[in-house]
Amino acid sequence: MGSFPSWVNQTNLEFNLVANNLTINPSNNR
Repeated sequence: MGSFPSWVNQTNLEFNLVANNLTINPSNNR
């Protein structure tokens, strides 16, 4: 997976963190 530019990796990491937070703690968003 080293063919992606750094900004793509950064965006994917941030999106994964947000998605994980939403999935793990869905009630914390309200």
